[in-house]
Amino acid sequence: MDSVDWILQQSHNYPLLTADQEIIYARHIQAWLPLRDKANPLPTEMGAIRRGKRAYDTFFLSNIRLVVSVAGRYTKVSGTLGMDDLIQEGLIGLERAIVKFDPSRGYKFSTYAFNWIRQSINRAISNKSRSIRIPCGGIVTIKKAMDYMREEERVNGRVPSLQEVADHCGICLHTLRNYLPHSSTVMSLDDRVRGTSAFGEHSTYLELLSDTPVEPTYLGEIANIRDLLPVILDELPAEDQQILRRRYLSGEDRPVPFAKIGEELGMSRQAANQRHDAALRRLRLRINRSPMPADIQARQCAA
Repeated sequence: MDSVDWILQQSHNYPLLTADQEIIYARHIQAWLPLRDKANPLPTEMGAIRRGKRAYDTFFLSNIRLVVSVAGRYTKVSGTLGMDDLIQEGLIGLERAIVKFDPSRGYKFSTYAFNWIRQSINRAISNKSRSIRIPCGGIVTIKKAMDYMREEERVNGRVPSLQEVADHCGICLHTLRNYLPHSSTVMSLDDRVRGTSAFGEHSTYLELLSDTPVEPTYLGEIANIRDLLPVILDELPAEDQQILRRRYLSGEDRPVPFAKIGEELGMSRQAANQRHDAALRRLRLRINRSPMPADIQARQCAA
């Protein structure tokens, strides 16, 4: 049994509190808070301290299911944080909510605690789920910028300039330039390669790296994808070839929008975008596994 199952099993041993119980226990906790750090409490204060501790523990144990429910909503955006990590961060927010809860305002504890739990989980995702930490405001700005660029490309068929994106986000261009390089996540070489069944179902990126070091001059040659595509594009599946040719080799000034490519291939814009990303991954794998193309060798010899 893993930790998440154990937490769920333990939480079902404690029933949810009724509205009247929440008010009674919350008042006991309010009376206990000023006394909990007192070094030498008076004999008349010991009863309030015991009642407050019991009320706090009851509040905490009866609302673990709420934390698990909220944490389950963030599993797809938690990055490197697992479900047990999300629950742990949510429990920290629950502790804060119990201390701050005021029963005289008339709302249920679960309504009040939900925002504290969600805030704690969101902060943990912002601070701990990335290999390179950036401020919470930076993460919000990156998401806003990426959403705006995708929407502009979908609606108007063009990628907005960085100045337009900066104006939309309400930040200066210099700040945007510092944030955008962190929009992509760090990938582990031990991750399994997706969509590359030709190399084996359980292949990792580390296994697909070439054992032969690539010369620096060759790296300069393959840096521009437009120059490299005609050389090794024929090694990819037909549909991948068509997507990459329409995207980069159409002869137009700007890349063809994914919405237009999707219409031509009978798929949605999102499907075309995903197929395009998978095709680029296959292309990069071909680069690392294949020898240097003959025409590039010839150009290097001539130089």
